Formats: sequence, structure tokens, C-alpha cells
Amino acid sequence: MSLLNIYRTNISRKSQELARLSQEKAKENAKIADFNKRIVDAKAAISRTNSESIKKSRLNDIARFEQGVAKSSKAIAELEGKLSRKQKELSDEEKKLQKEEGREAKKKHDAEKRHHDEQERQIRNISSAIITHERQQRLMLQEINKLKEVPQKITVLFLASNPLDSSRLRLDE
Repeated sequence: MSLLNIYRTNISRKSQELARLSQEKAKENAKIADFNKRIVDAKAAISRTNSESIKKSRLNDIARFEQGVAKSSKAIAELEGKLSRKQKELSDEEKKLQKEEGREAKKKHDAEKRHHDEQERQIRNISSAIITHERQQRLMLQEINKLKEVPQKITVLFLASNPLDSSRLRLDE
């Protein structure tokens, strides 16, 4: 698996973790809102009643709800710490991804440059071969033209001799 895929997978996983932590934080905030509503309702019930037992019961409820608010606030603080750490991790992974994408782009650019240089070299070789072939073709055409310029009358010189140690040959015939 390439580093790009690893970094992308890490970014996806950390983003999902961030979303999960945000959901947990939202749930804790909802709990706090619910506890605060219950505290307000309990205080309203205390103000409406004259019964000491109901007042005591509602005060106990308020204390319990305030403990719930404190517990949820602590959970939110912990979640915010986790969120900030995950944000940093995500940021680090994104930087790694950008660096690796830069490296990959540079590799691709270098490969394209090498390919382009190779194509130019091949074009130069082909051009050189074409020039050489054109030169040879011109020379052949010159030779063909010289051959076409053969004179109408050809004079041939024929030399013959008789050997000294044998009978005469009939060279004139």
C-alpha cells in the first residue's frame, strides 16, 4: 500500500473519530441542558410548595442534578481535550499527505521529463537517419544520372597477343 493511501486512510479514520467525539460532546451538552431544566423545574416546585418534605426532596434532586451537570461538564472538558489532540493528529496527517503528494508530483514530473527527453532523443535520431537517407538518395540519383549520360557510341579497345611457345592463334577472326 502506498504512503498516499495510508495517509488518506489515517485522515479518514481520524475524521471519523473527530465526528464521534463531537457527537459525544453534543450528547453531554444535551445532558447538561436537561439537568439545568430539571434544576429550574425543581426550584419552581420548591417555590410553589409549603411542604418541608417536598422541599427537602427537591433540594436533593437539585444536588443530584448539579452533580450530573458537574460530571457532564468534566466529560465535556475531557472530550474537548481529545478533540484538540485528534485535530492536531488530523492536521499532522494532512501535512504528511501534502508532502507525499508533492513528492509523488515531483516523481511524476521527473518521469514525464525523462520521457519527453527520450522522445526528443528519438526524434533527433530519426531526423539524423532521415538526413542520412536523403544524402544517400541524392548520391544514388547522381549515380543514376551519370549512368543515363552514357555516350551513344562506345569505342572498345581489344588487345590480343599470341603466345610465344605455341602455334599462332587466329586472333583476327
